[in-house]
Amino acid sequence: CSSDLPQPPRRPTLAGILVPLLLTMLLLGASAFAATQFVRSDPSTAPQWQPYVAFARQFAVSLTSLSPQSADSDIQRILDESTGQFLDDFAKLRSDFTKVVQDSNVTEQGTVNSAGLESINGTTAQVLVAATSKVTNSAGAQQDPRSFRLIIHVEKIGDTYKASKVEFVP
Repeated sequence: CSSDLPQPPRRPTLAGILVPLLLTMLLLGASAFAATQFVRSDPSTAPQWQPYVAFARQFAVSLTSLSPQSADSDIQRILDESTGQFLDDFAKLRSDFTKVVQDSNVTEQGTVNSAGLESINGTTAQVLVAATSKVTNSAGAQQDPRSFRLIIHVEKIGDTYKASKVEFVP
């Protein structure tokens, strides 16, 4: 019976390779433009950092939660929560990124495992975030977890918070 023969391993599809690659290139490119000088926060300012960490947690979930059915609104949410060079870079890749998510039928559901303040200086903070995304796609991934460690640069603009830079931490 031919069904007893071992099946050759599945070859990854182009879309299965492009989605993680595009996300990695986008985030690395956005983080390459700025210097990485951090000023440690004064312990007396501790209550001021809480909104920055809360925003970074939510942004990490937005960044790691995508669906082909809601790709346009998922990506618009990321754009709405961004500013500066990160916004500019992500906006340039929007249509390609949307197409890859839709064509590869990728669904990601992100969760934040932990987050903490790295530093704060005026109205800008750097927040460390550990997140996990469960990925399902047409290439065969079924709730495969992917872990991310990020530094999210958060800027307070008026009464809102926005991500201005995202870096992967090895």
